[in-house]
Amino acid sequence: MDSTSTAGVLQPAQALGPPDGQAALVLSLPGAALVLDMGEGTEGTGDLEVSYRNATVEVLTWVEFLRADKSVISTGPLRLANLELGTHTTTVPYQDKPVPYRYVRMTGVLALYGVDAVRNMGSDGITCGDGQPNEGETCDDANRTSGDGCSRDCQKEAGFRCESTPSVCTDIDECAERLDNCAAGFSCINRPGSFFCWEGVCRPPHSVCGNQCFNLYTDKENCGRCGNRCGWRDVCARGVCKTIGKLAFTLSWSRPGNGDLIVRAPGGIHYSAQNPGPEGQELFVFDDQDGKGPEVVYWAPGVEPDLGDYNICFEARSFDPAPSFNNPVSASATYLGPWNGTTHLGSTTVTAHSTGEPECGRPTRGFVGRMTYWGRFAPEPSAP
Repeated sequence: MDSTSTAGVLQPAQALGPPDGQAALVLSLPGAALVLDMGEGTEGTGDLEVSYRNATVEVLTWVEFLRADKSVISTGPLRLANLELGTHTTTVPYQDKPVPYRYVRMTGVLALYGVDAVRNMGSDGITCGDGQPNEGETCDDANRTSGDGCSRDCQKEAGFRCESTPSVCTDIDECAERLDNCAAGFSCINRPGSFFCWEGVCRPPHSVCGNQCFNLYTDKENCGRCGNRCGWRDVCARGVCKTIGKLAFTLSWSRPGNGDLIVRAPGGIHYSAQNPGPEGQELFVFDDQDGKGPEVVYWAPGVEPDLGDYNICFEARSFDPAPSFNNPVSASATYLGPWNGTTHLGSTTVTAHSTGEPECGRPTRGFVGRMTYWGRFAPEPSAP
């Protein structure tokens, strides 16, 4: 019911959907109008069918068919003649088929009656959009909008499964149900209505955004979902943008595999997936075992990082094919300091898997770089 209606209506929700014996009670006074909105994307194109109950007097009036701007297209007679108990149906002819109408306006006479359902019959007599699959319809989800599994002409769309009345359409996960045709070495990536094949591995929490595979748990540009960008003072922690304290480090690598970020703090403590530090202080955000990172270590707001040198290393734990001179793995690290934006810290290339070196420092395989944190001042990278 549109807000411009002046007729009184009780329990209008009972007039939604196909006829079911429940009706909205309409008290129509002389000069009052009942205005019904057919809905954007479900505009009427044919005769109007009105199902009603318990009319107290015979009603003969006119229905105006309106455009979206509420200008009149044409009119048709509405007659409620059957006063007996039960649900009865009358049809208001629409002469301007297939021109769509957005609203219908019923001008009032003194009457009390119940409206069970109002349906657009369509120019071809098919009641598409009324929530009741009819002849020629493979679904009807009570709207005429394509892209939700049931098209605007009430046909089931490819890649969806539609059940119940009104139709409830759900995406078919071709990957989970093994209905894909991806070749060996490719991953199946599901998307609404279809799927595509991604070369390599892109499993949750990773997702393909555009033409790349991103870790939605830790990627600042795609945090939690594709295109959700965190602020410059934030890191992405398990899909949520969180504001850091005074220091954060990130590390990404060049091809899918199990890589690790190692941060050696002043005093010799190593923070990593295996040693995230005290909760609420140094926090290892996510252990990326089959993607390209980033992995993140950050200091929470209100926590003062230790003063001194921080070494950053990359450990290549498990890659296929294994790192070699022909198939190297490169990694790149950044830091975010108290007054700086994100700053590139350094890069490295490894040609063998890590052997579990005890110290992250300049001689270590996978050493990326070093920076010095001075507390009150913005941290500056140290010479390697």
